[in-house]
Amino acid sequence: PQVKDDMKQYIIELGKKLDKKEN
Repeated sequence: PQVKDDMKQYIIELGKKLDKKEN
């Protein structure tokens, strides 16, 4: 499977959540 792509998407989603919390 495309594990790397899944991890990338997961990290991107995590980053979005963190950005929302910071602001």
